[in-house]
Amino acid sequence: MVDQIDVKNSIVEQHFGEVTVLGEKLNNPYSLCNMQAALDGIIATKGGDPEDIEPLQPNWLYVRFLPKDSLGVATLMSYDLDLFDYPLDYELLVVGNSYHDPSIPENEPTWQYTRVRPDFDFPKGLQYEILDKCYVPEETVDTKAAVISVKDLEIEAIRRAGLENDLISEVKTKAGTTSWRPIGRVTVRNDNAKCYEAVPGVKVRCNYFLKIGTTYTSCLGYFKVDELFSVNPYYHLIFDNEKDFTIYNAWAISSVQNNYGRQDNRSYDITIESTDDEWKYAVINNAAYNYYQMCSSESISTPPSKLRFWCMSGQDMSSAPMLKHLTTLSIGLAASVLAGVVTYGGTSLLGIYGIASVPDIIIGVKDRAHKGYGSIYGTVWHELTHASHFAKAGEGIWAKYIDYIVKSQLSTGDCYGDGTSTSKGRYICELGESWAYANERIKKKTDFASTSPHGYDNWFYPTINAMEAVKTYCTGIRHRDYFKLLSSSMTNIDDFFHTLCIQHPSDSTVIKVAMATAGHLDSQTRWMIKNDRGTDLFIRIQRGFFPIIHYLKAGDTLCIAGVPSWMDTSFDALFRKGLIMPTFIEIAEFDMTHWLMLKTVFYDTTSGECIASKRRLRDMSDWIVQSDTNGIKYIFSIKATD
Repeated sequence: MVDQIDVKNSIVEQHFGEVTVLGEKLNNPYSLCNMQAALDGIIATKGGDPEDIEPLQPNWLYVRFLPKDSLGVATLMSYDLDLFDYPLDYELLVVGNSYHDPSIPENEPTWQYTRVRPDFDFPKGLQYEILDKCYVPEETVDTKAAVISVKDLEIEAIRRAGLENDLISEVKTKAGTTSWRPIGRVTVRNDNAKCYEAVPGVKVRCNYFLKIGTTYTSCLGYFKVDELFSVNPYYHLIFDNEKDFTIYNAWAISSVQNNYGRQDNRSYDITIESTDDEWKYAVINNAAYNYYQMCSSESISTPPSKLRFWCMSGQDMSSAPMLKHLTTLSIGLAASVLAGVVTYGGTSLLGIYGIASVPDIIIGVKDRAHKGYGSIYGTVWHELTHASHFAKAGEGIWAKYIDYIVKSQLSTGDCYGDGTSTSKGRYICELGESWAYANERIKKKTDFASTSPHGYDNWFYPTINAMEAVKTYCTGIRHRDYFKLLSSSMTNIDDFFHTLCIQHPSDSTVIKVAMATAGHLDSQTRWMIKNDRGTDLFIRIQRGFFPIIHYLKAGDTLCIAGVPSWMDTSFDALFRKGLIMPTFIEIAEFDMTHWLMLKTVFYDTTSGECIASKRRLRDMSDWIVQSDTNGIKYIFSIKATD
């Protein structure tokens, strides 16, 4: 938007870096003493007597807080304050996004600077200092000599503080409009779509010393700050969203803030490139904002209020432990959970920051250049699906879920385990993760044309496929129909599908086919494929109307349900309803006497008729066929030959 305006303001040369570097201490133009002197001077120039009016009273206190323990952190975070980690009355030699007071140890919280009203009730046990009493003009001052405007009083105070060079050119020349409410737009690079997208609902803050104006961007990324500025203010992008979620860079008192330095007081556009550090936060913001929008349109439980994201640049793993919303959370439980879901720095600062700072959702963005916008977006959608599940099912279910995740991670190195556990948490995990992966897939296919089989290397992969297929092919089943079943009484996938069939009888055939494909329904035949090769394989099992790609690790086995008897009479109807996506359907037939796979039958998806029959393999020696004593009729073992 700046290029649409004749920018006459000269922005001082600025230097940017990761860490803020302070220069000299400056005179605060909003200090009560300076403002009173400015007011007296204006009255005198207009022939009035300063003694005729009441002295100004402070309307803000410039303060700083230093939380030294978890109680102090929790107390400070409970207030809705505009916090800065650097002093507001210093020159910035380098404009950065973090500052740590050199007198404070690096592993401890630093001073937090802000303004509070004079009647602010300072909490006990939290160290603070009142640095200055201030007056930020908010209304005109009536005197016998004249009515003094907010703008005139503020401009005179800036001059008296020796900061006249900060005033924009129109003020110095007294030409044209001199005060503006900064406007602009925030956009982010979508490297998948190769375009720029709005960053909605995020907080924008402008400040000049103790004068602070804030607003939130619209759904299209536009903003207009609620304060008038006669100087070029500092612009900050704060990842505190109006949808009631915040994004933190792990342990921190304030959400992620980016300082763009002093920019034009009329208009400034923030364009975030994929190479910028804040890009990952903007992608998380956009995915979460759109998820909340979906919840509203679908009447789905939104995640709990004041949801806290941790964005972790040093790890790939993401999770939704929902720690901040566990009412029974203790330091010990938080430590054990974080040890299982955070690969570095998870517990080292827990004693200082406490459970008030723990995350609900962790998004790992290591090697984000290889992930891309769509990958991070899908991960956020996945984890927020868990958050809605938590909001619906409650923390009793979640405690079992997280306990299973953490124990599996610590014992097997895989947070989902190997599927052999008989604990209740294992079945809750299969239910929750299958829907989260399916929801992620559906979103990425819709918005990013992604065909990646997310979750393919998990033991519950067939269930993910079934979840996605039912949602895709059953037009009468919507997101809210899935979510409303995820109550505290729903603890396994079989009950989930069974209830879905009862509630949607017209779609029950499709649901049952999906269940059979995933191995969640008794059927005529079950078989096991074992991979005896030295390398991993992708096995295509195309039967029913679901082309399923199974990921089979070297040495592992895969148990699959066969074709149920009722399915034979359903093909024509399914074909003619347009539910078949591939060009043909392949079903294996068996010689039950000699335990051999004889042929496959191909059905045309348009006519529903059998169009060809042929042997699947030219060389049957590629397979070892044998019976099994565990109730599985057929075992096909892929030999270690190419």
